[in-house]
Amino acid sequence: MTITKIDKSGMEVELIADSISEHGHRISTFVLTYHRFIHGELMTTRLFSRNAMSSRAVPVHKMIDYVNEHPATPVYWGKNQAGMQADGETNAPVKIDLSWLMDGLTYELSREEAWEEAKNFSTSVARGFADAGYHKQIPNRIIESHQMIRTVVTATEFDNWYWLRNHPDAQPEINLLAKMMLEVHNESEPTTLHESEWHTPFYAKGVWSAHYADDGIEYDRHGVTLSDALKVSASCAAQASFRKADESIEKARNIYAKLIESVPCHASPVEHAAKPMPVASCKNIKELNLIDGATHIDKSGYVWSANFKGWVQYRQLIDGHTCWGYQPLLN
Repeated sequence: MTITKIDKSGMEVELIADSISEHGHRISTFVLTYHRFIHGELMTTRLFSRNAMSSRAVPVHKMIDYVNEHPATPVYWGKNQAGMQADGETNAPVKIDLSWLMDGLTYELSREEAWEEAKNFSTSVARGFADAGYHKQIPNRIIESHQMIRTVVTATEFDNWYWLRNHPDAQPEINLLAKMMLEVHNESEPTTLHESEWHTPFYAKGVWSAHYADDGIEYDRHGVTLSDALKVSASCAAQASFRKADESIEKARNIYAKLIESVPCHASPVEHAAKPMPVASCKNIKELNLIDGATHIDKSGYVWSANFKGWVQYRQLIDGHTCWGYQPLLN
C-alpha cells in the first residue's frame, strides 16, 4: 500500500514498497520529488540505490512547462552569515543589475519576485537554445536550479540519512525531505516476505510471490512470471524522468533489453528489486560463497549484497552487471 505525503512547497514523498524479511531486515522503496538543487546532498548517501529524472531525457518544452507549473522555490529564505547555516530569515529586497544589457538599468524586487525573474530568464534562454536546434542535454541544464526532480530510492539502511538530514543543521529543503520520509516510514507497516518472495517496486504493490506452476514455470496470482515482474520493476525505475511510467510487460521487456542485454550494461534500475537473504548471518567467506548474490560480511556477521543488508539485490544476480576490466575501444 502506497503512503504519500505532499508539502505546500511541491515536495512529495511516496513509499511505494516496504518489506521485511523473516530475519528482521527491512527494505523500503521511495519515490521522491524535491528541489533539484539539493539532489547532490541526497546522492552522497552511498547506501541508497537510486534512479533520478534526467535532464537528457525530458524534451525541453516539456521541462519548461514542468518548471513553470511546479517551480522549485526555497522553503526558507535564510540570512547570510559565516558558515553553512543561515542566521534566521530575511525579506530584504533584491537589487537586479542589468547594466550589462542596458547602461544604468537596475531595479529592486522582493525575494519571491527576484526568484521568479531568474526562472523566467533561464527558461527563456533554454527555449532559445531548443528552438535553435540544440540537444535537450544543453538547454535543460540552464533551468536545473528551478526544477523539481523525481528520484526512486531503495535501501535497507536509513539511519545515517535521518541522523544527518533530519537535523536543523541541514539545508532546510533537505531537512524537510528527510522529515517527511521519516514520518512516512514510521506510518508504514512492512510486508513480511519469505525467502522465495521478492520485493518488486512498481509491480503488484511491491511484492512478487509464486502462486502456481505450469510446465515447471512459476507464476504469481496475476499470471506473471518472476522474470517479467523484475523487468517491470526495473523498467519503471528507469522511467523516473516521467511522471506516469508505462507499466506494461511489453514496455518492460523492451527497456530491460536496452538496459541489461546491451553493451555496456546500464544496471542501476535493477538494484531496487531484492529477495530476503536465506541466512541471518555468516561466519566466514566459505559460507558467504554459498549464497548467490551475497558480496560481503560485516564485523557483526551480517551478510550484505552490495549496499543491501539482509537482502539479495537483483543486480548482484546478473552476469556482467559491472565492468571490472575496462579496455579502451580502439579507433
